[in-house]
Amino acid sequence: MKKWLLSGFILTLVVIGFVLFYPREYELPPARPLPTHQFWELSTGSKIAYRYLPAKEDTKPYPIIYLHGGPGGFITDQQVAFFGQLNVLGHSVYLYDQIGSGNSERLENIGEYTATRHLADLEAIIKKIDAEKVILAGQSWGAILATMYAAEHAEKVEKLVLLCPGPLAPFNYKLAQEKAPDSLNLKQPWHTNREANDKMRTWRSTATQYIAIKFLEKLATDEEADAFQAHLNYELQKSTVVDSTKLPPVTYGGGYYVQQMTMASIDYVKNPRKSLPDSTLPTLIIKGQYDNQPWGYTNEYLRLFPSHQFVLIEYAGHATYLDKPEETLLSISGFLE
Repeated sequence: MKKWLLSGFILTLVVIGFVLFYPREYELPPARPLPTHQFWELSTGSKIAYRYLPAKEDTKPYPIIYLHGGPGGFITDQQVAFFGQLNVLGHSVYLYDQIGSGNSERLENIGEYTATRHLADLEAIIKKIDAEKVILAGQSWGAILATMYAAEHAEKVEKLVLLCPGPLAPFNYKLAQEKAPDSLNLKQPWHTNREANDKMRTWRSTATQYIAIKFLEKLATDEEADAFQAHLNYELQKSTVVDSTKLPPVTYGGGYYVQQMTMASIDYVKNPRKSLPDSTLPTLIIKGQYDNQPWGYTNEYLRLFPSHQFVLIEYAGHATYLDKPEETLLSISGFLE
């Protein structure tokens, strides 16, 4: 009997070891820097991949820097095609993969993936391009990052464009209960982030997340973790659009460890709310009717930026530039003009 118990115990350990420690493979196309990619070597130590679209015709003095969502997102061809159109207004446009994602460098020490590091990289980029001021356009997490930067360096920001901003960090979760005015007729998205996480969660992914956050160690390699993130991002993106046929296919580029560690750091950032109540910074805030962010999170930005324009785009989700590109572009162009 004891032999059977011992054998069962050993078998259980073998199964657990296999489930937790055996690397997984995920099908997806490999990442390759495109001919249009360039790279910055920043003073922070980050190697950053970016796309640059020079201004056309009547050049204006302040470039636009686009900040993608996530954390752990990356610059897609769709984003380049959409936001690159703003160069016809006379602004140069920069779109870059934040550290740890896309074609930018992965860090060996995952403890360095913090919101503070992203802020330092953005500051180094603005110095690198030698811009007196910039226009920051941020999507979701990118809007959070843009706002945190503006709170610390208001003198370097000419305007803000916040597309479906996520909750301002440090998060105030009570705002999620705030009810939207009936006149806005906001709708719930067809899919939720919880559905995506539940679909993709495995024992190995759970263990990888726990070990990363608690011990700052990589259970999975960057290659395996980022491949997992690519499939997770695809499922998460279903909650960002009304029409899921507009989503790109599963694409390599998402950064798993930067996503996990940046989110773990978010509650420890310097609170920007103390610097913003008297802000006169011109700010455009765009929200989709089916945005997956609670109204209270959006409304906090409206309160913090008195000099704002607010645009609600009907029948659009969290990524309004995918669901309603013409309306979104018209709103941004009108604001910048």
